[in-house]
Amino acid sequence: MRPLGSLGPFELCQKRFLRSRKRRRYTDQSAQEECDVLVLVLSKNTEPIALSDFRAVMLATLRSLAPKDWDTEHEVAWNWLWENVERILKGQLGKPKSLERALTHFIASWSEEQAMFFRKACGKLPMARGVVRELYKRFFALAPSGQDFFKQSSTYFLADRVVEMTVEMFREPRKMVQEISGLGLRHVGWGIPPELFGPYTSGAVESVRSMTTDDNTQSAFRFSLSLIAKILVRAVSEGSTLVMRAINTNQESAMKKAIAIAPRGKRAMELLNISVGTQSISPLFWSIESGSLNSARAMIVDLLTIRADRDVYYYGCDAMFTRHPDLILRLCNDASTLLWTLFDGLVWRSRLVQDGQRRVNYYIKHLVQDLEGNFSPALKWLAHHKDPRLVSHGVVMTFADLLWNRVASYQFLLGRGYFLFTLLVFITSQSFLVPGEERLWRNILTFVCRCFLYLVWLYTTVFLGKSFCHPFSFRCTPPPWLPHRWMHSFHEEFGQLVCLDGPEMSSKHFEAQQDPFAWSSVPPCDQFVSQLLEVESPSPEWRRFPRPLGQDHWPQEFPHTLTSSPVANRRGGRQVDEAANPGGYQSAMPCSHRSRR
Repeated sequence: MRPLGSLGPFELCQKRFLRSRKRRRYTDQSAQEECDVLVLVLSKNTEPIALSDFRAVMLATLRSLAPKDWDTEHEVAWNWLWENVERILKGQLGKPKSLERALTHFIASWSEEQAMFFRKACGKLPMARGVVRELYKRFFALAPSGQDFFKQSSTYFLADRVVEMTVEMFREPRKMVQEISGLGLRHVGWGIPPELFGPYTSGAVESVRSMTTDDNTQSAFRFSLSLIAKILVRAVSEGSTLVMRAINTNQESAMKKAIAIAPRGKRAMELLNISVGTQSISPLFWSIESGSLNSARAMIVDLLTIRADRDVYYYGCDAMFTRHPDLILRLCNDASTLLWTLFDGLVWRSRLVQDGQRRVNYYIKHLVQDLEGNFSPALKWLAHHKDPRLVSHGVVMTFADLLWNRVASYQFLLGRGYFLFTLLVFITSQSFLVPGEERLWRNILTFVCRCFLYLVWLYTTVFLGKSFCHPFSFRCTPPPWLPHRWMHSFHEEFGQLVCLDGPEMSSKHFEAQQDPFAWSSVPPCDQFVSQLLEVESPSPEWRRFPRPLGQDHWPQEFPHTLTSSPVANRRGGRQVDEAANPGGYQSAMPCSHRSRR
C-alpha cells in the first residue's frame, strides 16, 4: 500500500474506484483525510488544475482498461465517486498556501516567553501545582489516562516536535505522510490507544488559540494537526494486530493465542511484517528492541516449527532470514539468550530410529550464504560474540566445518604450500649451494633462486610493508593498525614487523648470512655479474644492509610449529575468517538440504 501523500489524482481515483467495486464501506473521515493530503500535494503545482477535464479523461481510461467488464453501473459509480472528490477538492484548493504563510509567520515570530508558555505552565500558577506544561495541562484535563504514556523528560521535545510537524506538513506533504505512518507503527509498539490522539490535538489547538487571535493561524494549526492525528489514528488502527498487542504483555501464552488464529500460509508474515503505506515494522525485531524477550522467544519457536497440509510444508526459516538478514547480529547484540532458541529451531530430528540412529537435518543455508549468494558474515558475528558454549552448538559446528572443508582449507593449504616452497628455495640458495667448490652451474642456480626470491617474494613483502607504512607518512600520530585487506594471515603480519627492524636484526643475528645479491647493490651496474658470481665474505660496511629474506622466512616458520590446541584453533579461526572476503566464497558451493518429508 502506498502512502496517501504519494498518490496523484489518477491513482487516488483509481484506488477509490477499485475499493467501491469491492463493495467496501468507507466513512467520510477516511475520504476527507485522503482529500486533505491530495489538496496539499496539488497546492505545490504552479499550473492550473482542471478537475472537470480529469473526469472525462479518467472515464475513458477506465473503459480501455476493462473493456469486457465495464458497464453502466461502473460508470455511475465512477461519476458518483468523482463528484464527491471534486466537491471536497474545490472547497479547499487555494487555501493551503495562505494557511502555510500564516502559520509560518506565527511560529517565526515566537519569542522565548511564548515558546515557554506553549511548553510550560503560566508563571502565575501556584507552586503547589508544580511546573506543568500548558499543552499537557490541557491534554491531561481532557484525558487523564494519558499521563501513563508520557515521560516528563521528553515532553518538551514532543511539544516542539508537534509545532515543527504542523509546518512541515504544508511544506513536504509526501514526506510527512511517510514519516507519520512510521510514527504510527511505533505507537502501536508502545501500546498507545488511538482514543488519546483527539484530546491531544484539542489541547494543542486550545493552547495556540490562547496565544493568538488570528483566524488564519488558528485554522492552519488546526487543519495541519488534525490531519496528522487522522493519519496516526489510521496507522495505529491498521497496525494494531493481535501480535503487537501480545508483545506488550510479554507473555508466551498470549503470543501463542494471538498467532493461533492465523492460517499456516500467512503465519510467518504476521510475525515478521506489519505495513501501513510504505512503512513497515517487524513485530519480531520490535519485541527484541523493547525487551519483550518472552514474546520474541515464542515468535522464533513458532516460525521454526514445521507444519504441513496435504500439498505443502510450511517452515518460516526462509521468510525469517529474508526479512531479517542481520538476525544473528541483532540477537548477539540485544538478546544473546535467544540464539540457543534460534539454533535449536534450525535442527529437525526424525522420530524414527533406524539401526540405533535418527535422521537429522540442519537448515544452515542462510548461515552460509546471504540473499545475494555471497558469503554470510554469521560466523564472524558469532566469533565477535565470544561465547565458547554457543560455538559448540551442533548447528554452528556443522556450518563452520562445512566452510572449513569446502572453502577455507584450500586457501590455507595453498598459502602454506607457497610459503614452504619459497622457504625451500631460500634454504637451497643460502645453505646447499653456497658451500663447496665454486662451479658455473652452482652460481647460475644460485642466481636463479635469488632472482626468484628478490623479484617475487621480496617484492610482495616490500609492497605489503609499504601499505603498512603508508598511514604513517601523512599523519603525526596515527593509530598502530594494519589494513586488514593486506594482512591475510599471521605469518604476513609477523613478517612485516620483522622487516621493519631489518638493519638492527641483520647486524645482530644474521651477520653470518651471505647474500651477494645485496652486496652487488652498491657497486656500479657494469660489475653486476662479476660481483654476483663471486662468493666471498661480506665486508663490514656491507653488513649494515638489511637481510630481508632471512628475517622474513625464519620468524614465519613459527605458525608451522604450533602444537598447542588453543593456538591451533586460533589459527583455524583465522583461516575461516580469510574466507569471509568477497572473493572467498562462491554461491555455487554445494549446500543442499535434505527434504523435509
